[in-house]
Amino acid sequence: MLSSCLQSFHPSPRCCSILQAVLIGLGLGMGGPRASADVRLPALIGDNMVLEQGTEVGVWGWARPGEIVKVTADWAGATGAEAKGDDRGNWRTMLRTPKAGGPYSITIAGDNTITLKNVLVGEVWVCSGQSNMEFGLQQASTAAKDWPAAKHTDLRLFMVRNTTAVRPMSDCVTEGGGWRECTPATAGIFSAVGYYFAREIQAAINVPVGLISADWGGTPAEAWTSERGLRNFPGFKARLDSLAAMSADPNERLAKVAALRQAWWDAIDSHKSAPGPTWAQPAFDDKAWKSLDLPATLGPGGLDQFDGVVYFRKSIELPGGFAGNDATLQLGPIDDMDDAWINGISVGVTHDDGQWATPRHYAVPVGVLHAGINVIAVRVYDQSGPGGINGKPEQMKLASTDTRMPAVSLAGSWKYVIGPSKAALPALPMGGSIDANTPTALYNGMIAPLLPYTIKGAIWYQGESNRGEAMLYRSLFPALIKNWREDWKLGDFPFYFVQIAPFTYGGDRGETAELREAQMMTLSLPHTGMAVTMDVGDPKDIHPTEKKEVGRRLALWALAKDYGKSELVYSGPLFKSAATEGGSMRVKFEHAAGGLVVKGSALTQVMIAGEDRKFVPAVAVVDGETLVVSSKEVARPVAVRYGWSDDGAPNLFNQAGLPASPFRTDDWARK
Repeated sequence: MLSSCLQSFHPSPRCCSILQAVLIGLGLGMGGPRASADVRLPALIGDNMVLEQGTEVGVWGWARPGEIVKVTADWAGATGAEAKGDDRGNWRTMLRTPKAGGPYSITIAGDNTITLKNVLVGEVWVCSGQSNMEFGLQQASTAAKDWPAAKHTDLRLFMVRNTTAVRPMSDCVTEGGGWRECTPATAGIFSAVGYYFAREIQAAINVPVGLISADWGGTPAEAWTSERGLRNFPGFKARLDSLAAMSADPNERLAKVAALRQAWWDAIDSHKSAPGPTWAQPAFDDKAWKSLDLPATLGPGGLDQFDGVVYFRKSIELPGGFAGNDATLQLGPIDDMDDAWINGISVGVTHDDGQWATPRHYAVPVGVLHAGINVIAVRVYDQSGPGGINGKPEQMKLASTDTRMPAVSLAGSWKYVIGPSKAALPALPMGGSIDANTPTALYNGMIAPLLPYTIKGAIWYQGESNRGEAMLYRSLFPALIKNWREDWKLGDFPFYFVQIAPFTYGGDRGETAELREAQMMTLSLPHTGMAVTMDVGDPKDIHPTEKKEVGRRLALWALAKDYGKSELVYSGPLFKSAATEGGSMRVKFEHAAGGLVVKGSALTQVMIAGEDRKFVPAVAVVDGETLVVSSKEVARPVAVRYGWSDDGAPNLFNQAGLPASPFRTDDWARK
């Protein structure tokens, strides 16, 4: 039915692009084989593209099963390559490329022939991350001068459209229709960091550069990592399992997701912070629980900042008339989700999102209630913001279907205890939708389609969306890099990233500094590099407009490590070691050759602490390539911290003018 509808559907190019994005998100795609024998190519293989120089590059597409596809290029000495369509029509081959140059043409021939024109050979880099990588050239502080001049026939741009997918896709959706020459019209919305990175490379080694932009603002690292890359992280298991269920037939998918969600709810009461699986039974001892008058929004009284599970119990005495009739348990609206029991028997469940304002009316069948003491138990799960059983007193009652029996008010005093927090629980398995924050969703839709394309390396600007989970990021970010390298099958290709810039987040207790520390720790991976931005940020704008210097600093790593410019200083000072010397501490650095430099009258953002772990402002004196740090308030120092805040602009540099990364010499946990 769908195929017949599509055959009679003649969309505009924009409608076709939207349809393609929808089908890709559903895992259907538009890149697979058709009944037609025509050789077809993915979006990445086309006119104006740049191929990596001096190596074998992947060329692939779709054809008739068994069809022979020949690939030939017109550069001198090209021998060409050949492939055969498999049983699903997929084919792939490797083509040997010359040194940088062009333009060239490439012919791909099977039952039909495609000729690709204006192809360059040079260096290919992927630009990825969140909004500070997505940030366009036209928004940069240098746009007035550089944007109108952004006309470079040897710089080619390819933009991947923002796409989520349940499963890895074989083709991507593009912005602009594929590879395009760099002009003011195409460069304006392209990554400013990527643009300036490429211009630095070209200025130094004079080769064509191709940039593939795959970025999406406000997204976490786990969305850019594959299922295999996340399987070693227990916190993602529930979401990965629910994604696996989403690939099944619709009825089976719904059943699997429902089972996963129910298993999540069933496990809550056995959590170490929960009262135990018998908490709803009448005989359970709740004497140690606190009391709270309901209805009430869980605000004052220690629950104002709590997201998670809270347990409530109330004992009521009923006359004998309730025992022989059905009844209705009415609790008013509950924020966000809940389960209700009477005398240990489940009588109501609300596990759907968005029901925080819906009054609860749960049917109580005959046989649940009895004369005398009955126990009502309610488990409430608040996901964010205020929560609780928070309607009006008259909405809380137990009403018999026998209208001669007066309803019993449930407003007033209840016993309660706080259970596991949201942070302590695994993620609640998802329903049938995904978004840009869903683990694996952006890898599947925006990275997986790029994997057959041979690249030189990647530049990355992301971290703000993982700021509250720096300890996880210590392992998650390296896992992402390893994941990409393994899947691209190009060895430990260069992966250079930007340390997040200063910004006043509000309420920061060290999370931002710890995230920057996690980024710096990732330098332990081979062939990685980090551009520090502490001096080019804007505490009032999470998207600082100075992007030219950021691109230059990333390019320094590439030029020094990948393009033979070993004489370049490519990193600012990085903490190496520290030792106590009497009443001061001496701090040593890497990348401080020739001596450290303080821009200003004195070093700022430096703190020192003794055994009591109380940090106070310190005085720091440059002694060649080291810092000597002290304070009159700390007789025997044991720890130094520098730039340890969310929005500070510390002022330590090396002789090349590159800023030092924030650091700490201790590993103390936040209080």
